[in-house]
Amino acid sequence: PIEPLLTPIYDATRVHHVQSTYFHADETRWKVFAEKAGKVGHGWWLWLFAGKDSAVFVLDPSRSHDVPQAHFPEDAQGVLMVDRYSGYKAMRQVKHGKLVLAFCWAHVRRDFVRVGKGYQELTPWALAWLGRIRELYRLNRERLRHAPGTPEFTAADALLRAQIDAIAAQRDAELADDKLREPCRKALESLKEHWSGWTLFVNDPRIPMDNNYGERLIRNPAVGRKNYYGSGAEWAGRLAMMM
Repeated sequence: PIEPLLTPIYDATRVHHVQSTYFHADETRWKVFAEKAGKVGHGWWLWLFAGKDSAVFVLDPSRSHDVPQAHFPEDAQGVLMVDRYSGYKAMRQVKHGKLVLAFCWAHVRRDFVRVGKGYQELTPWALAWLGRIRELYRLNRERLRHAPGTPEFTAADALLRAQIDAIAAQRDAELADDKLREPCRKALESLKEHWSGWTLFVNDPRIPMDNNYGERLIRNPAVGRKNYYGSGAEWAGRLAMMM
């Protein structure tokens, strides 16, 4: 009896939410212990879509691009902050250039952490790259302290752009080295492939450098599922999603 009372509020929030021009998106596993035609197993996905002043969760059996594609209207426009999951890249709105993907620097940072932890001899290399990313964050924080158009903002913006150029130059120089180890090459190739999405924040300071805001919003179900371990029926899953 509770779900019908919440559905109009959920639907209204969803309509309002997609009118934003900037979004965060993420997804995490969720169990639904109910039989569903065409569905093998009980692993579902809880999707998060957060806008300027609202957040919406969507529960679906699939992790397909069809879920975010159906969530956003065909004429949706703006910036969508995500990780590098291919489902977001396959969205029709993205392919048509209406939604532009901004990629998360916290995720690319993890690439270098994995190299440093997985290959002891490559730890100095990884730490050097982590230092460059840390400096990028610092310079962006300094830029955001000042109002656009002020001399202080202009000076901080120039330093940030110089760091971006230095990172790109270092990346390309290392990729041109035939002796570059494969784990390092893989991290740098991904950095280059997604470069346009990782640098959107440079020209638009309103765009954050990472998806940490979205990941904080989805943290409650991601951590809590260890305690309540999913939903026993589809209606229960929908209720949890709306709550």
